[in-house]
Amino acid sequence: MIRDWKLGLLGVLGIGIGLFATTKRKQGKEIYEDAFDDFDPVLLGRSRAAEQQASNRFKEKYRLDLERFGTRQGVINVSNDEGENRKEQQVLSHIERQGKALARKLRPKAPLPQLNGQRAYSKFYEWLEKSFDSTQVTLSNNSDVTKTIRLWGANRGLVVAPPVDEEVESHEVIRTLPTFSTEGRAVQPQGVAFNPFNGFAYITGQLSNNVLVMAPTGEVIKYISLEPKFLPGMNSPVALAINTRRESPNYGQAYVVGSVSNTVSVISTGMELLGHIGVGARPVAIAFDGNSGNVYTADLVGGTVSVIHGDSLELLKTIAVGGNPITIAVEPASGDAYIAFADRDKITVLDKDGVEKGQLDGIGQRPMAFAHNPSNGKMYVLSGADNVLTPVDTGTLEAGAPIPVGKGARQLFYNSNNRFIYVGNTLESTYTIVAPDNTVRATLPLGIVGNGLGFGAKENAFITTDPFGNQVTFVGYAGESRAVSFDKGLAAKTEDFQHNPAIVQHAKFVFSDKNSSGVLRLLKRNATGSVQQAPLSFSDYQGPQNFQNVTEVWGLRHTLIDGQHEWGLTLAPRQTLTIIIYYKQFEQYSLLPETAKRSTGVEMSKGEPFGLDRGHFNNTKTK
Repeated sequence: MIRDWKLGLLGVLGIGIGLFATTKRKQGKEIYEDAFDDFDPVLLGRSRAAEQQASNRFKEKYRLDLERFGTRQGVINVSNDEGENRKEQQVLSHIERQGKALARKLRPKAPLPQLNGQRAYSKFYEWLEKSFDSTQVTLSNNSDVTKTIRLWGANRGLVVAPPVDEEVESHEVIRTLPTFSTEGRAVQPQGVAFNPFNGFAYITGQLSNNVLVMAPTGEVIKYISLEPKFLPGMNSPVALAINTRRESPNYGQAYVVGSVSNTVSVISTGMELLGHIGVGARPVAIAFDGNSGNVYTADLVGGTVSVIHGDSLELLKTIAVGGNPITIAVEPASGDAYIAFADRDKITVLDKDGVEKGQLDGIGQRPMAFAHNPSNGKMYVLSGADNVLTPVDTGTLEAGAPIPVGKGARQLFYNSNNRFIYVGNTLESTYTIVAPDNTVRATLPLGIVGNGLGFGAKENAFITTDPFGNQVTFVGYAGESRAVSFDKGLAAKTEDFQHNPAIVQHAKFVFSDKNSSGVLRLLKRNATGSVQQAPLSFSDYQGPQNFQNVTEVWGLRHTLIDGQHEWGLTLAPRQTLTIIIYYKQFEQYSLLPETAKRSTGVEMSKGEPFGLDRGHFNNTKTK
């Protein structure tokens, strides 16, 4: 085991020897120098200056690495095992020979003859095609916003085009899980909320009289039993709220309404049941006021709103509102409470002291849920009978134009990361997403839409409960942006370069338009977490031999493509970019001695194991 580990380390260090031989050339001019004497001297001088500035930092790092890890006689022997010393020296001798062979292979051939203008340019590319491997990458931004692109650097699980929060089209179902496990059952899940204190999702089991605590990964953390529990549904938890007020001594506590027990159960941050608080008859909804820290319940049968002190957890008051209140929400800036009823189409608004502030009529049929958007100051009222969402000005209590949503609209939430309102449409299993300007941003099918909806800002995901299927669905973002398309073989290329690094000789960037004034950033991420950066401006590399949308980035010469180094750039809206890269590649298998190859049980052919799939490099030459 130790021997295999050492051999693997030696293989990696052997690459440094080849790099040393390649980057530390003997005295003499670079190969391109004579070939480009007749190019525009201003352009050539500017290109060389930019190239030198970009590569100096990387060359210095290569030199320091070689001084630390290698010598001309071979890799430094750091083993204290004297019994293995002779065998290791044999391995080092082989690596030295292989490193020299690779250096000879990568050393450029004789310089090109002096040629003028376009002919020299053509001859240069003939030489590149003949002497170097090449690959092509094509990326397209299909959206109306600028997108960030990252290439190579697969050591940290690099994503080419990570989606941004506003890119709702990149939402996808992460996982759907049952609420049953070997540790317990949450029967008929209803209400759900993310707890910012620990990042867990809390899910009420109505018929099992409990709360399921689940991690965003789907791991069951705990089932918390509520009282009474001797018969199914005796407590009947249907909704819950979390204390999100960080300055409160009860921050992170969960408050669960029992619609049959007429109580609010209090769960500690340690996920233990602390006790129960009696409220009005048949509480079916609950809301937490982030300013005062108080808790409100809508008591369906009692026709009341119960108010609980957020710190002392004592019942402060019971406010008679009449009718059958079915849901409640608190506007955080003013502390006003908005109440909807099952038996009327009116909204009652109470101020922070519990005094009626006004009523809203004509807000659709059967208003049944609220969500406040602090980015525009609107309280959104969801009406389930006619499937409309109505924005209400919280200052004037005036209703705006209704926004049509999907069929069976039942619940909604505010996404604080992108400032959109999400409406769950149960009858068509879609989500209508509404922007702050009240336009419908998208309608997306994302699995079953259930009775409960909860959003986690830190997790950047939301969860819905399905009481009939006894399951929950987590929805997040896809790993890659759906607004950016790229070659199917790019992942395979990235993985190949991660394990078999390449030295870049030249790269051409071809944009679909003239908007190529951005910057290519070369990044190296070290094991300590620090990042080295070298910016290259595309405008510095535009030449008279090309159109304005073509850039010859000479500054990439002698840089590495591997698992550590990344390229970062941006694509303008609706822009396509094609990159053609000429390079020499190390095959790490070729650095291992034959005895090491035999010890791994891998049959070798020209430095590579038989059966290695190279199909994704059909456009790459084999030397």
